[in-house]
Amino acid sequence: MNIEKLFKISLIATFFMNMAGAVMFIPQVRFLREFGGLPEAGNSFYPLIIALWIFFFGVLYLRLAFSKTRERVFVLIGALGKSSFAVLLAVLALTGELPARAAFAGLADLVIAVIFFAWLYQTRADL
Repeated sequence: MNIEKLFKISLIATFFMNMAGAVMFIPQVRFLREFGGLPEAGNSFYPLIIALWIFFFGVLYLRLAFSKTRERVFVLIGALGKSSFAVLLAVLALTGELPARAAFAGLADLVIAVIFFAWLYQTRADL
């Protein structure tokens, strides 16, 4: 499969992942955070701001999927964000601060990050 097609598919998939992730961080949707092994926050401001940013990124991923131009810096920020989220979940699960299932919740983000990094690498000459 060519990298551009895989990248577009991953952007569309990321939109849906981010929409689910945004819902997961809404304070009233506790059962989804429990299912994913994510911790509870104290004040609702923090999970709500996270939910909003996840939502906004998801909408922008979908926009980018159908855009004629590619915003490389945005893709890099997305790749770094998705990989750091996955690594953070894995590290916290390995240290016992989160249940093991939390690490599995980040696997899809890690796969998307790898695709984003691969796209950035393979299209670097297009600058």
